[in-house]
Amino acid sequence: MEDLPLPQPGAEPAFPRGTALGRYVLLERLGAGGMGVVYAAYDPELERKVAVKLLRSDAADARAADEGQSRLLREAQAMARLSHPNVLPVFDVGVVADRVFIAMELVEGCDARQWREAAARSWTQVLAVYLQAARGLSAAHAAGLVHRDFKPENVLVGADGRTRVTDFGLARAEAGGPSTLMGSSSLHSRVTQEGRVLGTPAYMAPEQWRGEPPDARADQFAFCVALWEALTGQRPFEPDGAGGARRVPVRVRRALLRGLASSPEGRFASMAELVVALERATRRKGRVLAGVTVAVGALAVTIAVLVPGRAAPCSGVPARVEAVWGARAAARLEQAFRATGEPYAGDVSATVRKGLDAYASGWRRGYTQACLATHEQAQPEAVLAPRMACLERRLGELESLVQVLSEADRAVVARAPSAVEALTSLEGCEDVSALLGQAPLPTGGEARARVEAVHRRLGQAKALLDAGRYAEGVSLAREVEAEARRAGHAPVRAEALALLARLELAAGSPDAEAKLLEARYATDASRLDVLSAETALHLASFLWIRGERARAEEWWRHGEATVSRLGGDSRLEALLLNQRAMMYAQSNRYPEAVELTRRALALLERRYGPDHPALADPLLRAARYLRTGHEQEALGLVRRALTLRERALGSAHPDMAEVWRTLGQIERDLRHPAAELEAQQRALDLLVRALGPTHPRVAGAHWTLASALENSGQTRRALEHQRRAADLLEQAHGVLHHQAAVARFSAAQLEHKLGQVRPALDTALTVIQRLESVHGAGSPLLIEEQCGVGALLETLGEDAAALERFRRAERAAATWDNPSQAACAWLGQAQLQLRLGQAAQARALAQKALGGLEHHHGSGHPELAGALSVLARVALAEGRPEEAEAHARRLAECLAAFAPGAPEHAEDRLLLGLARLRQGAREEALGLLREALRLRQERPDHALSLAEARFELARALGARVEEARALAVQARGTYASAEARPALAEVERFLGRP
Repeated sequence: MEDLPLPQPGAEPAFPRGTALGRYVLLERLGAGGMGVVYAAYDPELERKVAVKLLRSDAADARAADEGQSRLLREAQAMARLSHPNVLPVFDVGVVADRVFIAMELVEGCDARQWREAAARSWTQVLAVYLQAARGLSAAHAAGLVHRDFKPENVLVGADGRTRVTDFGLARAEAGGPSTLMGSSSLHSRVTQEGRVLGTPAYMAPEQWRGEPPDARADQFAFCVALWEALTGQRPFEPDGAGGARRVPVRVRRALLRGLASSPEGRFASMAELVVALERATRRKGRVLAGVTVAVGALAVTIAVLVPGRAAPCSGVPARVEAVWGARAAARLEQAFRATGEPYAGDVSATVRKGLDAYASGWRRGYTQACLATHEQAQPEAVLAPRMACLERRLGELESLVQVLSEADRAVVARAPSAVEALTSLEGCEDVSALLGQAPLPTGGEARARVEAVHRRLGQAKALLDAGRYAEGVSLAREVEAEARRAGHAPVRAEALALLARLELAAGSPDAEAKLLEARYATDASRLDVLSAETALHLASFLWIRGERARAEEWWRHGEATVSRLGGDSRLEALLLNQRAMMYAQSNRYPEAVELTRRALALLERRYGPDHPALADPLLRAARYLRTGHEQEALGLVRRALTLRERALGSAHPDMAEVWRTLGQIERDLRHPAAELEAQQRALDLLVRALGPTHPRVAGAHWTLASALENSGQTRRALEHQRRAADLLEQAHGVLHHQAAVARFSAAQLEHKLGQVRPALDTALTVIQRLESVHGAGSPLLIEEQCGVGALLETLGEDAAALERFRRAERAAATWDNPSQAACAWLGQAQLQLRLGQAAQARALAQKALGGLEHHHGSGHPELAGALSVLARVALAEGRPEEAEAHARRLAECLAAFAPGAPEHAEDRLLLGLARLRQGAREEALGLLREALRLRQERPDHALSLAEARFELARALGARVEEARALAVQARGTYASAEARPALAEVERFLGRP
C-alpha cells in the first residue's frame, strides 16, 4: 500500500489504486470539480466502501490553498450537521500530508440529470425523485443551513431508490459569515466575486444575481428550476420554456411557478410548504385522500376519504383492534395459560391481560389522534403516512405476541408478563421529526408489499424473542433478514439486523458480536435512532461482560450520544444509566453506581408510576447496587419489588426466586446469616417446584444457597450445592461458558477451605485452561482465578509457580487501571515474600494493596481485612509488635459490622494475641489466642484456618506443655492431609524440639 505523496505544484495527479489516505485506501477516481477530486475508497476498520473528496493541490498560491482547505472543511461541517435519509451523510473529515479530505457515503447510482436522461421517465417518477430531494433540503433548512448551489448534479439517485442531496460546499448558516466555495461539478460554471459566491447561474435566484445574501427561499427557487427542467426538458425562463409543461398537471405547474417567483416574499414560506403543495397537487381532482393504505397481513387499511356519503373519517378503529386483541383472543389466551397447570397461571393471565388491554387502548388513541390531526388540524399527508405505517407495525407486533401467548407452554407462561412489557413503545409513532427523518416506504405496490411482509415477520420473530423461544427466533430472524436484504429497503433491513443480533445474543451465538456491529451501523445509517442506541448498549454490555472494557466504554459512549440526540426517552435514558451503574459497580466504584441507579429508578417511576409491575426489575437492580453501604435502603427496595411482583405474578412464579435471592444477599450484608439462609433456600425450592431440578435457572439458586451455607459455617454442604450449580451451567451452556467456569472455580475455592488442596488445584487449573482458551491468557476476567491458583500453589509450597500466577494477575489487572483489582495479586505476593523472609518487599506490596482498596472502598470497609492482616504479620516478622497491634485493632474495626463473637473476628483476635504476646502480655495473649481458636472451631469445615489457630496457640503455650503438643499434632494431621508442606514443616520443627 502506498502512502499519499506530499502535494506538488502543477497538474493534479491521479493517485494509483492502493494509495493510503489516513485509514482509507483509494480505489479509483470518480470525478473532479473546481476545488475537489472524488475517489472511491475502502475503509478497512468498518469494512465498507466510501467516497472520499480530496482538496485539489494545484491552487495558484498558498492563500488559495488555505482557502480551499477551509472550504472543504466547511462542506464537511455543513453536511455532518444533517441527519436525514435524503442528505448524503459525512462519515469523517481529516487532514493527511496537508491534504484535507472528507469521507462520505458511496452511492451506487448517478446524479439526477443522468438519471433523467438515462431512460424515459413519467412525470410521477420525476416528481417522486425530486420530492425526496426537497425533503433533504427542508431538513437542511431546519438545521439552519442554506445549500446555495442546488442543481441536478448535486442530487444523487441511488440504486436503492433513495435520493440524496450532496455537495454542501457553498452551504452556510443563515446567520453566518461570508460564504465560501467548494465545487463539485465542472459542467456548470459558477459566478464568484471577492468575499462571496453566487452559485451556478442557471439555477440562481434573482436576489443572488443582485448580490443579496440568499436564504432558504433561494434554494426553493433553484429546486423549482431543476424540477421544471426535469419535468419539461427545458428551463422555465428559456424561450418556449413553458412548452413542455403542458404534459404536467396544472396543480404541479402552479406550485412550481409560485416557487419561481422573482421576489422571495412571493414564494412558499418554506420548503416544507412546497413539499405539501406538490403532494396535494398529485391527487386526483375531486378527491382529497385523508391518509395512506397500509397492509397488515391480508388486511388493507384505507383511511376514509372526505366525500359525502362515505364513512366518517377515522372510524373503524375499534373493529381493527378487536380483531387482534378482543374478548375472543383474551379467552383463548387464558385457556392456554390455565392448560399448563402452573399454580401461578391465573395471576399471570390477569396481569398479561391488563398489559395487553393498556397497549391496545394506547394504539386506538394513537391511531385516532394521528387520523384526526390530518382531518381537523391540517396535519400534512407527508406526516400522516409514516405515523400510520408505524402504528400498523406496532399492531402487527401485538398480533404476533398474542398468537405466541395463545399457544403458551410452561416456559412461555413464565415469561409472558415481561414479554408484554417488551412490546415496542407506541411513543415512537408520535415522534414526527424522527419518522420524517427515516427513508419513506417504497411507493411501488410490489416493492411496498415486500417491505410490509418483512415487517409482519419481524413482529413474529420479536414475539419469539420476548417469549424466550430463542432458537426458533434465530431461525426465523435469519430468514427475515435475507428477505429484507432482497427487498432493497435499507431501514427494514436495519430493523431485521437489529432483531437478529438481539436473538443471537440471547441464544449465546458466537456470531453475536459481528451481528451487533452490523446492526449498529445499519440502524445508524437508516436514522433508526432508538434501535441504534439499544444496539450500541447491547454491544457495550456484551463487550464488558467479555472483559473488553475499553471497547465497551467506547460503545457505551456511542449509545449515550444517540440517546442524547433523541432526548426525552426515559426508558432509554434509564437503560443507559443502569448500564453505566453496572460498569461502575463491577469496577468497585460503588458511590457512582449508587447515584446513577437512583437516577434511573426515578426516571422509571415517573414513566410508569410507583406501583407498576415493570418497576420490579429496576428496583431489584437498584437494591443490588445499594447493598454496599446502603443496606437498609436496599432492603426497602427489595420489599417493594416483592410486593409488586407477587401482586402481578403470584407467590409461586419462578421470577419470585430472583426477589428472594436478592433479599438473601442483603440479609448477608446485614449480618443476618439465618435470614440469608432461609431466603436462599426458599428461592431454590421455588425454582425446583416451578421449573424442575435440571432447569438452567436453578443453577443460580444453588450458587447463592452455597454462599449462604458457607457464610453460616456449613462449607461441606455449600460445596455440594456449588458443584450442582456448576454441573447445571455446564450442561446448559458448555464447559467454556464464562459463568459455568466461574461456578466451577468457586467450588475449587470451597475445596481449598476444606483442606482439599490438591483436588482444588486440579479443578482450578482446569478452569483456568478453559477461560484462557476463550479470553486469552492475559485477560482481566481471570484475575481472581489466577490469584486463587497462586494461593493453592503457595499452600503446597510450589513458590515459583505461585509467584508466576500472582504476577499474571497483576499484569492483567493493570489493563483495567484499577488498583483494587490488583489487590489479590499484591497480597498473594506479599504473603509469599513474607514466608521467604523478604519482609520489606512484603510490606511494600501489602501497602500498595491497602491503598488501592482504601481508594475504592473507604478506610473502614471489610474488604480491607486481607491487607491489614498481612501488614500485621509483616510487623510481627520485623519485630514491631506495637504496629502489629495497631493493624489488628483496625482490622477489628473494619469487621465491626459483625457481632463481637462472630467467627469473622477470629483473625483479628489471633493477630492481636500474637502482638500482645510479643509485647510480654502473655496471659492476655493466651486469652486472645484461645478466643480465636474457639471462633474458628465454630466453622470446623475451614480446616486450614482451624489448623493455624491450633498451631499458633501451641507455640504460645510452648512445646513442653502437653496441651500445646496435642494442638500441634492436630494441626500436623490437617497440614499433612492437605499436602501443605511449608506449614507442615513448621509444625514438625516445633514438635521436634526437646
